[in-house]
Amino acid sequence: MSEQLYRLDFVLFTWLALLLAVSTPSKAQQKEKPNDVQHSLELAAVLLNSGDAPKAWEVLDDVETAEPENPWLWYFRGIANTQLGRAYPALACLDRSLELLSSTNPPDELLSSLVRAQRQSVRREVFNISLRLGSTYDTNVTFLGGNAIAEGLIANEKDGAFGSEFSVFFAPLQDESQMLTLGFQAANLWQFRVDAFDVQDYTAMVRYAHRLTPRSTLSFEAEENVIYLGNDPYLFKPTGTVEWKYSWPSSSSVVHLIESSAFYRIESRDFRYQVERDFDRDGVSHMVGVAQEVRFRPIPAFDWYWDAQLGYHFEDVRTQGTEFDRRVQVASAGVAMPLVRPKDTTKYLLSPDKPLWLAFRADWEVSRYRNDSLNDRHDRKRVDRIGTYRLMLSQLLRKDVDRGDVTLSTVLQWSDANSNLRTTSDTNPFTFDKFVFGLQIEWSW
Repeated sequence: MSEQLYRLDFVLFTWLALLLAVSTPSKAQQKEKPNDVQHSLELAAVLLNSGDAPKAWEVLDDVETAEPENPWLWYFRGIANTQLGRAYPALACLDRSLELLSSTNPPDELLSSLVRAQRQSVRREVFNISLRLGSTYDTNVTFLGGNAIAEGLIANEKDGAFGSEFSVFFAPLQDESQMLTLGFQAANLWQFRVDAFDVQDYTAMVRYAHRLTPRSTLSFEAEENVIYLGNDPYLFKPTGTVEWKYSWPSSSSVVHLIESSAFYRIESRDFRYQVERDFDRDGVSHMVGVAQEVRFRPIPAFDWYWDAQLGYHFEDVRTQGTEFDRRVQVASAGVAMPLVRPKDTTKYLLSPDKPLWLAFRADWEVSRYRNDSLNDRHDRKRVDRIGTYRLMLSQLLRKDVDRGDVTLSTVLQWSDANSNLRTTSDTNPFTFDKFVFGLQIEWSW
């Protein structure tokens, strides 16, 4: 389950608690706040909950004039800044709220917990670190998953593996109109027996995003990816991506759109080993794609929202040889659902306040090669069809705004690959099935 889904669910819970707290103030709060300030805070909460940060900001101006040291004011200011894309001012407002709360007697534990949680969410927009550790069992070891495109990358052996992934992202520039992000990721996979398929994968990236309108952004991203296979250099892969995203207005309808996106990507591939000229895979890939996220209630009368994702991309691969020139089409669909208690959808199935999610994703890939295959006994153009189906169950074990969150996930994946290629020895190396069972624990801060 993606971190975005966890964050979204927490925001919904936050607003529920917030609206209840604001609409039913304590006796101490009623004595301290005039009715007009209380009404303005309630109105700001409603406006922010509907995503109308500019109007909420105007309402909060009146509150600041009347009670500039009201911690609720600065909490709302922080959320308004967040919705307006101003992460660093949002952090300053939330810190101001915490400063005021530190001198409140009696302490407002509810507001303090909301402010700290919101601050963690905003801070992750400008700086976040994560570490994943996991183990898998694979019934047919392949390199690069089920998308093996050359002989020798399918082991046809069962094996287990241990993997790790570390990532860090930092946004030194972030305001309402632009964002600059720097990132680094290092992933390793160690096979228990098939040592030749041990993988080291390192990626450095820089992304610049510009807000075109309040709801749309255009981003430019450059990546440098280096892969080692069996401790030997395997692939250098610089990539450039241009992406447009549009965030739809929030809605409580049964089905509503969340985010639409489209992208173009160019990728250079430099394989670090010597082969015959016809089998040279060095070259350039061009890719275009679209994606759509949707939220819906499968049972209209039941307050239980699922998230669905649909996507498609087309890739054109040109190499310096002839064997691996191809066109690739990939369609994908996924759905993620929170596992909640039937009588109270605000509480999760196992631990009431810790998200439990079940997610399913399917990818269907068709690769059509341009030239007659030198490996095919009938000299036909190669066609591969690969279906990959993934089921993931994720449980948040610990949520700690100071020390980070811990999530446990279990994964079941099935890949079904079919190819028309048959070698001179009458084998079909690119037709195979594989099951992968995995367990992963993630720490994120």
